[in-house]
Amino acid sequence: MKSRLKNALALLECTNLDVLASQFLTFSFTRSPFSALIVSLINRPENCLQSWSIKQSNEVEQGHLDVEISDADHPLIQLISRGESVLWENLNQGIHINDNRFRQFVAELPIGTGLYSLPLTDLRHKICGAIILF
Repeated sequence: MKSRLKNALALLECTNLDVLASQFLTFSFTRSPFSALIVSLINRPENCLQSWSIKQSNEVEQGHLDVEISDADHPLIQLISRGESVLWENLNQGIHINDNRFRQFVAELPIGTGLYSLPLTDLRHKICGAIILF
């Protein structure tokens, strides 16, 4: 309990988005039963979706899943544009995913992995990203 409180306080002290996302993923993943986590946030000025991810290696990777917001075929864009929680029970190792980087990410996860997406909203209650649990 004490370490969870310290982790929560450390997140509150973050002033940099990259550090905040990295620490959030690290703290969340170490005590979770998940195979991977992704935090994706819409960056409107640069017209892209920025992503941070963590898998079994426990190293946070930034940016390798970044895509343009206009790429309606990308699964991350589809999840975020729904604006609601989404459950995909089995990703079939990514065989139906068109984006090579995301397909490789999913292919490295255990067989039968699904995902659950939680939408993130800004202070005006507009969708600004998602937390995706694998």
